[in-house]
Amino acid sequence: MHSPQIIKFAQNIDYKKFGIILSYTFLACFVTNCLVHYTFLPGVLSSSIIALIGSFLKPKEFNPHGLILSASFLGISTHLLPHQYDKIIILSIVGSIIYSTTLHWFTGHGGKMGLLAFVTAFFLSESWIVIHNNFIQFNFAELKIDYDFFALVFLSLFSAVGTRFLNIRYHFSPVRSSGLITLIFGILFFLFEPRHTENTLALIQGATFVGMSRPQNFHHVWLIVATCIYFFIYIIFSSLIKGIGGYLGTMAFISYCFISIWIWKTSDAKNKNKNKNKNKNYKNKVSEDESSLRRK
Repeated sequence: MHSPQIIKFAQNIDYKKFGIILSYTFLACFVTNCLVHYTFLPGVLSSSIIALIGSFLKPKEFNPHGLILSASFLGISTHLLPHQYDKIIILSIVGSIIYSTTLHWFTGHGGKMGLLAFVTAFFLSESWIVIHNNFIQFNFAELKIDYDFFALVFLSLFSAVGTRFLNIRYHFSPVRSSGLITLIFGILFFLFEPRHTENTLALIQGATFVGMSRPQNFHHVWLIVATCIYFFIYIIFSSLIKGIGGYLGTMAFISYCFISIWIWKTSDAKNKNKNKNKNKNYKNKVSEDESSLRRK
């Protein structure tokens, strides 16, 4: 990029809006991180609380709900501590730049904000160390289906469908629907099943991200299929990337992409067959017209 282009690019930046985005990112990341380290709340529940509170904010400049959700994911990274202001500031700046650049990308895709947080987290070297340690400890043979398997599948489906239901029926924003369902399950598990709170809540929150996708993008049946794909991705790969902010949203985004590609491929094949049948019918009609003219 030449210097005149750089100057033109710098002139087109809305610094006031970027400053607001940076402020929201830093505050959401910092407060979530403090909740994780200074309270008894698990990371998923802390993130949901911050996102749920942020969903009630309605500033004039822009809608910060997705930004606050994404920043809260950064705050639950296991390698990030509240007193590490330099790292929180670096993550906030990088996250704000990525968010501002990709604001209109993948609109309506479930898990988009988690993916942005996951990409941002890789700007800290500790993220690579977390993945390396998880990879060393990972044992595929330990993966097994127990009696809780189908209960977890049901919870995932209920969370995804419930998020969409709140969004359509009661006009809750996707972020508020996700945060509310995760918070309700968090309270129930904390009271009645505290041993499994963190892992089960992580599964539930990721499923709500699948349910955050726009209904216009795919039908309810495809939502169920996407949630099942997310469930298996979570069961197999969550232990590899656990501890990095946004890993749940990333898995939800991947499951969404699988369904989107499948829908696109099947619809493309249907259109090709439809065009083939049209051409065939047209040729048959032309041949019939020709034969009738010859008879005359």
